[in-house]
Amino acid sequence: YYARLFYKRSDGEDWDAQFFHLSGAEDLGGNCRKFAITVDGYDMYRETGYVPVDFKVKVEAAESPTYTRNMMNPDDMDADLLSDAWENQYFGSLDELAGGDFDNDGETNYQEWLHGTDPTKPGIEGVIRSRTFQPVQNSSGDWKYDFSLSGIYWSNIIQKDVSLTVSGENVLVNGNFFFEGGTLNLNGHTLTVEGDIFQFGGELKVNGGKLVVKGDYRIQGENEDGGSAYSTGYLSMINEADHVVVEGNFFIDSYYSHNGYLTAGTLELKGDFIQKSSGYSDNFQATGTHKVLLSGTGSQTVSFESASNVYSHFNKLEITNPDSAQIAFIPCWPALVYSEGGPPLGDLSIGTVDFVLSGDVTIAPSEGSALRLYGATLDLNGHTLTVEGDIFQFGGELKVNGGKLVVKGDYRIQGENEDG
Repeated sequence: YYARLFYKRSDGEDWDAQFFHLSGAEDLGGNCRKFAITVDGYDMYRETGYVPVDFKVKVEAAESPTYTRNMMNPDDMDADLLSDAWENQYFGSLDELAGGDFDNDGETNYQEWLHGTDPTKPGIEGVIRSRTFQPVQNSSGDWKYDFSLSGIYWSNIIQKDVSLTVSGENVLVNGNFFFEGGTLNLNGHTLTVEGDIFQFGGELKVNGGKLVVKGDYRIQGENEDGGSAYSTGYLSMINEADHVVVEGNFFIDSYYSHNGYLTAGTLELKGDFIQKSSGYSDNFQATGTHKVLLSGTGSQTVSFESASNVYSHFNKLEITNPDSAQIAFIPCWPALVYSEGGPPLGDLSIGTVDFVLSGDVTIAPSEGSALRLYGATLDLNGHTLTVEGDIFQFGGELKVNGGKLVVKGDYRIQGENEDG
């Protein structure tokens, strides 16, 4: 025999069904048999949500009456949308309701549960660890994936596979921001994060706004032992008004190409720039009018793992660091650069990517060092390059190109053997 279990939301019209093969009958006598079936409640829940549900069973031509039962969440047996464990932890019972406000701070118990705050303490005292934005199902069974961000958050923020749009003029996160997936859209507004941003996935759209990160901004993943791994995240800067300020260090190890994602705006760094390529080698391929601004006041390091004219590179670099001699380009000048002048550069090596001037530049190598040209092209492009020391050209091409080259020391178009 086969049985069909039909079910639907009590307020709905369309029936769904599960099919069962009947076996292991208990003979009740009088040509009657009793069968037991195991129902997949989770499969029903996905169709109905935790609401009253109508059931009926058909076996061949026989059909049972319709029964109504409440689908219960085993983690919320009183069906008030609050986790029973959470209610017991803070209230010691299941008596409080989702719409209540136990600590009278303007946040309902449901909002406190959703945000990860203490429902028995108002204001800052009530902040525990983090506020999580993730897909939420309401009592009607519908899922919510779109949220807004406004005001001040006295906690960490965790974003999981939802669309989060900044809707306030100046939004402040007094903690870290853990971006696991979805879309974060600044929407023309300013978002300030007092801690670090860890972007494991998703897309951050600056979209005419400003992002200020007081700590590090890491577009990196995390492996099982807590070390760094690649991220599946994107940073999108395609508007002239886009401005990202990172007061700590900027790390990018996105698995995906950023071709077409970094075409405008300014990425301002006061710490180090570190690019790694666990996946695609062009995960920081800046084009168009995009600019990187090194505006720190101490030592800064710029490092590309896959620098190339066709892979990862800057499009335009401006240096306002007053002590630019402390800026280290490791292992050599790594990126396509249009210099904006400013203070003299320190030690500089050009190897895999072209260096094109768009203004007059002074290079002041440290004692015993020199401007080194290993490959690629150094193009003066109609401007003046002054070197306060020596030039060692082991390879590549130096194009004066209507400009002026002033070398205060030696200019050596020579190679170097193993013993120097």
